Amino acid sequence: EGPKKKAMWFLLTLLFACLVCWQWGVFIQTYLSWDVSVSLSMGFKTMNFPAVTVCNSSPFQYSKVKHLL
Repeated sequence: EGPKKKAMWFLLTLLFACLVCWQWGVFIQTYLSWDVSVSLSMGFKTMNFPAVTVCNSSPFQYSKVKHLL
């Protein structure tokens, strides 16, 4: 009701807002400090024609199937 009560609520609100911002900073800093390692390798093995596959994304050699076309 008085100015002391308003000042107390203002300080408490400011204090807890600062604590929330500090906690978010800690969370973000912890998240960004994790190391990330990505390893990707693609390889194709050779297959003798006719190979029965559904779809294996392996390229075929035209020279080996030319006589069949």
